[in-house]
Amino acid sequence: MHTCKNSGEQQSTNPCAEYLFLDDTSCNLASLNLLKFSDDKGTFDVESYRKAAEITSIALDIANDAASYPIKDIAEISPEFRTIGLGYANAGALLMRKGLAYDSEEGRAFMSGLTAILTGVSYETSSKLAEKMGVFTHFEFNKNSMREVMKRHRSGLENIVWEHVPEDIKREAYSAWNNVVEKSQTFGFRNAQATVIAPTGTISFLMGCDTTGIEPGLSLLIGKDLAGGGRVILVNNEVQNALKNLGYNGKQIKEISDYVGEEVKKDEAGNSIF
Repeated sequence: MHTCKNSGEQQSTNPCAEYLFLDDTSCNLASLNLLKFSDDKGTFDVESYRKAAEITSIALDIANDAASYPIKDIAEISPEFRTIGLGYANAGALLMRKGLAYDSEEGRAFMSGLTAILTGVSYETSSKLAEKMGVFTHFEFNKNSMREVMKRHRSGLENIVWEHVPEDIKREAYSAWNNVVEKSQTFGFRNAQATVIAPTGTISFLMGCDTTGIEPGLSLLIGKDLAGGGRVILVNNEVQNALKNLGYNGKQIKEISDYVGEEVKKDEAGNSIF
């Protein structure tokens, strides 16, 4: 899946391991909060999701020129490949809202569909940018390997169990990837890489997420140690809505919520709940 094989080998990842590329390159990251594209019942707004992926990809490309870099080598080579890293957060909470088990074929299929759209739209946007603003510096040197990877991405759509995925998600995924393969033959790409799924440990909490990147919810109550000392207990706010969507009645939801609340009080009193 290396898009720039002629420019060198990929030897290592960044510390969190979501970004793999050439030495001395950096990646500008951003994540979309998936719950923001869902109603309370878990119905997903594909059109808004697509538009957000497109706009954020453009913003990340701009960051390649606007960002500051810690050392000269990184500052010189990064804008030559213009790698960006669009991703998402709150996948676990979205699956919970939809009543889908995280470790299930249905859950994996649904998230595969959303991931296919995210990556396809980001590369499609990259090709549109290339049409107007030009390709990244080393594209011509690597165009064959990059186009090969894009075709491999598109063929990967056949591995998704689409029977578990809404039709509008499937339609958008195929549309985006067909556009990527077609447009890139003429216009190439502005960015050597477009997407990563970062852990989003702290960013996800700043965005109001119940879960982080692609990970499931660790528990109904999550303890987080703070870098400056101290510890906070975070409550998964999606619990009540998920129970409602799973068919629990009001009395049952209240009893479960009260139980979770009692566990919070116990933890504040110093008793372990993990």
